[in-house]
Amino acid sequence: MSLADHYKIAIGIDINHSYLTMAKRLCIYEGKPSVYYVVADVNYLPFRNEAIKIITAASIFEHIPDNPKVFDEIKRTLEPDRIFISGLPIEVGVPFLIKQIFFRIINWLRQDPVSISEILATFSYGDSHGPKWKSDHLDYNWKRTVAHIRARFSIEKTEILAG
Repeated sequence: MSLADHYKIAIGIDINHSYLTMAKRLCIYEGKPSVYYVVADVNYLPFRNEAIKIITAASIFEHIPDNPKVFDEIKRTLEPDRIFISGLPIEVGVPFLIKQIFFRIINWLRQDPVSISEILATFSYGDSHGPKWKSDHLDYNWKRTVAHIRARFSIEKTEILAG
């Protein structure tokens, strides 16, 4: 929505139609009518090669399977020497560990009993996490995502913002 102030056309993409409907209502409320909405899968963007000047992706990579094709598709649609801006959730340290323990205990209390080994397995970010947690964030590894981005784009600036 903020790009609508700087470009003639801004396009919002999501695989979920209801999220786009919500975004459209927010844009209308904020007076940003030049935003268009497309239901699409980020793995198969409906744009021709080198058609887009700037792509921003905020808080999406932790929700989609770890697939390098996503970044190839983003690069395919960008004009040469254009901009890709991504926001990644990067959490480390003691506050992250405390938050993870808290949410895992809450989840554990809400579902079928699980073994201690399953609870401990959820702390790894590999494919072996406990299957009963049903969270789309558990396999997310920001370092792997950054590696995919670095392999496809030249990085001019990296900022870590505490949230």
